Amino acid sequence: MEEIATGFGADASVNSSSDLKLNSNNLPSVGVDAKAVGVAFSLENGKRSKPFVGENGVLVIETINKTSAPAIGDYTMFKNQLLQGLNNKSSFGIAQAIKEVSKIEDQRYKFF
Repeated sequence: MEEIATGFGADASVNSSSDLKLNSNNLPSVGVDAKAVGVAFSLENGKRSKPFVGENGVLVIETINKTSAPAIGDYTMFKNQLLQGLNNKSSFGIAQAIKEVSKIEDQRYKFF
């Protein structure tokens, strides 16, 4: 990578990241660049990308070690989170619907 950097001039630099996650949208020393993160995860171990234009410059990415996430055996926790969110949304929606169809006048000003 150092040889490639010298070929691009004095402004080129080589940086590394040892903890890149797919849900992040930035690279250390590069900044916010979702395209670069996508390219990094599309590469196989030991492969190097062609130079491409990112959000903050031209990048070349090389993947040294990519660890795949373990398979999830039980999705019950995710199911419960979704159901709880839907229940909260439903009760809020019902309360809003009742307020909209009712002819409620705010007369709290009379008491304070």
